[in-house]
Amino acid sequence: MLFSKQHTWNYADASLRACESLKQLDSLTSIFLQSGSSDVAYVSDYYNLKLTGKSEILDVSLWQKIAPLLRRVCAHPLRLVYSSNRDGYTLMSLLRCAKSAVPSLFLLKLNGNVVIAIYRNDPWVDRNDAYGSPETTIVRIENSSVEHWRGLLSQDKKYIYIRSTSEYLIIGGGGSTGMALFSNSDFSKVTSDASEVFGNRALLTPVFFSITCLELLSLEVWIVCFDLFHIDRWGQMTSAIYECT
Repeated sequence: MLFSKQHTWNYADASLRACESLKQLDSLTSIFLQSGSSDVAYVSDYYNLKLTGKSEILDVSLWQKIAPLLRRVCAHPLRLVYSSNRDGYTLMSLLRCAKSAVPSLFLLKLNGNVVIAIYRNDPWVDRNDAYGSPETTIVRIENSSVEHWRGLLSQDKKYIYIRSTSEYLIIGGGGSTGMALFSNSDFSKVTSDASEVFGNRALLTPVFFSITCLELLSLEVWIVCFDLFHIDRWGQMTSAIYECT
């Protein structure tokens, strides 16, 4: 739509202008969100839940608590790619379903009406040498209480923000304290402790706890791509591709 509104017959110039307009729109959205005004109708629309697939954890109420913490991606639709009740309680099943889920939101429903949401912007890969990204975010929701922590940076330590293999899952390892979350291959032994990597407290007490349901949702981030064909001065058809995200 932004492309069609550019008043020029130069397709390359029009596509570049459209990309710039899209970036300006994103900047204005951030200003609206930071204002915190409930009178701005667009903010409410921005946090609307757009979900493909039936989730047993995520509903409108829960999304309204998580979305403001993920402002860069919260306007994008979500797609359920993994459910423990459907696909099984194993990391192998999770990794198999999560191949194209970037970025993603990992949801863990615990006993006691507690939900842990983990935002990840790097791929789910079965590698023992993966360290994840400091943009990894942990959100803890219990009734109306919402806490969140993002990965911290270190000059002299190699933090493990998130590491997912078929044998174990680590979130927040490598510091002088414990791990924010650790699970074995079938989620039967899950533990949480205060972590230097995120600066979080233990996500639940007692340290060992049980999970009732797990889900992974892919955030369908838009990519605007214009593939424009034109005839050059030698009479050859060439293509120019412009992308903006």
